Amino acid sequence: MTKSDKIRELRKALDRSSFRSLEFIIHRYLMANAYDRLDGYEKATRHIELCEYYVEVYAGIKPNDLPNSEQFEAVHDETQELTAYLDEKIGFPIDKRPDYDKLVPLFYKEFDRLAKQALRKCAKERK
Repeated sequence: MTKSDKIRELRKALDRSSFRSLEFIIHRYLMANAYDRLDGYEKATRHIELCEYYVEVYAGIKPNDLPNSEQFEAVHDETQELTAYLDEKIGFPIDKRPDYDKLVPLFYKEFDRLAKQALRKCAKERK
């Protein structure tokens, strides 16, 4: 196995671990968006938790430094593109019960992409 193969395997393992770590939070976030359960407080809380995870794990920012970090703000702002348009981005139903088993992986994939994109932008701007 080459070095690049090992790195690729480690990235896959981290992705699987991240999904498992975030799955409950994503379920709760999506439930808070359901037409019969709209809960703005839980939506905001879960969005913050998701952003904190990415900034802690991928940018190495300590929890006490998160609220004022440029990286947290970047991830939060970038992922608003998904969270504000769930129906368009992942097919989240506006007027019926969501299929969470289908939607959670779709949400994770898009949130993951946007969060990492935001962190890469921050890293480039710091150079």
